[in-house]
Amino acid sequence: MKQNHSTRFLDLNLCPLSEIVGDSCYPKLEIFMDLGNNSCNNCRLHKLYGDVTILKGMLNRKPMVLLFNEKDFEMLYRNEGVWPIREGTEVGKYYRKSRPEIFKTTGFLSTHGEEWFKFRSMVNPILMQPRNVLQYVDRMNIVADELNDNIKYLSEQNSNGEMPENFNIELYKWSLESIGVVTMDKHLEILAKASYLKAVIKETLRLVPIATGNLRTTVKKVVLGGYQIPTGTDVITNQLILCQMDQYFPRANEFVPERWLSTTIGELSYKNVNPVVYASFGYGPRAYVGKRLANLELEVALLKVIRNFEFKWPHEDMVFETKLFYGIARPLKLHVKPLNN
Repeated sequence: MKQNHSTRFLDLNLCPLSEIVGDSCYPKLEIFMDLGNNSCNNCRLHKLYGDVTILKGMLNRKPMVLLFNEKDFEMLYRNEGVWPIREGTEVGKYYRKSRPEIFKTTGFLSTHGEEWFKFRSMVNPILMQPRNVLQYVDRMNIVADELNDNIKYLSEQNSNGEMPENFNIELYKWSLESIGVVTMDKHLEILAKASYLKAVIKETLRLVPIATGNLRTTVKKVVLGGYQIPTGTDVITNQLILCQMDQYFPRANEFVPERWLSTTIGELSYKNVNPVVYASFGYGPRAYVGKRLANLELEVALLKVIRNFEFKWPHEDMVFETKLFYGIARPLKLHVKPLNN
């Protein structure tokens, strides 16, 4: 039976964690094998159990609470403390611990407490300030030109301009090179005017975010959906599900970049949306530290390629899945035609 979690309860009426209804891991083998498609699985859990549910015994992990309500998102983030805990992957931690001659720590994603805070205090002023990030544009332009040349070369290798099955490798190389460049900017004006391009990127990340939700481990007792969640509980806020609901984003299943423009008014405007719902790079102090740099990479590269190529997708609809991140499940075999500029 679907639960109703819209009401806040008095302390005497709070339910314990053990009474949250959910799945004991994934009870059916076919669902477990489809774990990568966790967007569909989370939709299923939401429909079955409501705004608060739980996964128990998943891949030998402790129980994990799943949230599907913006008010509970807010409550969780307000109680995450000054040093929020977001557990990294066990595989990543194990690998780093097994190679102490190379890695001195278990990695930034798995670092917590004062060590994490010291690192963020050093890098935030550099990477989280728009003015500082913009100084990288000039070199990023050079890297984007190289991507442009590579796309042109690949488009000439067959009659329909189809990209090869490993085209994503070219995108990985472009991204990696972009991260490593630093110089002063000479092209700020054109980026400042690219408001619609930025809206396209935001709308894309609404529909296909890098991660489908955000993980936190509670640092104290917190009430979520009428349940008393104890300290040390893993909780996931499922932003992707909410981003596909009309109550948060009117015409949610449509690609509407205009909703992100400052000139858009009325119910379609992004200004009506609670910031905790749209969190493609995470939320709060543990939001992805490189989010401004990542957006800048996209803006610079897209400005280059959309002026030089026509892109088509003559295949069935794209399918997405979660591995380490959320992304396209099949080869990105775009059809590309160079434009005569």
